[in-house]
This record gives sequence, structure tokens and C-alpha cells, in this order.
Amino acid sequence: ERTVEEVLFNNAVQRFRPEVMTLRLKEACFDPSTDYPYIFEGMKQCSYYSGHDFASDLSPNLPNTAQIGHDIDNLMTFCNVTIERRKELNKDPSYEEGVKPILL
Repeated sequence: ERTVEEVLFNNAVQRFRPEVMTLRLKEACFDPSTDYPYIFEGMKQCSYYSGHDFASDLSPNLPNTAQIGHDIDNLMTFCNVTIERRKELNKDPSYEEGVKPILL
């Protein structure tokens, strides 16, 4: 959740804050084809191992270090891809030309 808030949405929307910092949206960009799988799988892993009551037939075994390392690698890849995308977005002009007035 924090990665989505801080990295993907560039802190434009934050928990427990009533305002939306719209100027930060310039560098916020969601690409469903690449971002959604990372977000879905990461949230699925976190949700499975934290705060939920297991059904009696499920194994309560925690993930091993290799699985945790894989999850961390996925999170770092997602963050790096998103940060690089933000840098590219930041290269674009920061304004729109807008409508030119017609003087009568």
C-alpha cells in the first residue's frame, strides 16, 4: 500500500490527509499491463500472511527466505520501473499552451 501511495501516485494522495496534491499527479502514472501484476501479487502475498485468520486446513507455515527475497526483488523492480517512468514524465513540458485569447 505504501509503495502505491509513495512511488506510483507520487504522494499525490496520502492516507489520513484530506487534500489531494494535484501538482504531484504530473509524475504519477499507472500502466495496467506492467503495474497491476506487481501490485496484485504483492498485495496477495501480504494479505495471505498478515492479519487474517487461517482456515483450519491451510498450512500456517511462513514463507522461506528465498520466497521473501523473491518478493523483495519484485517490489524493488516495481519501484525502479515506476521511478524511471516518473523521470520520463518529468521531462515533458510542465504546462499546456491553452486557449489563445481573441481580442475584438
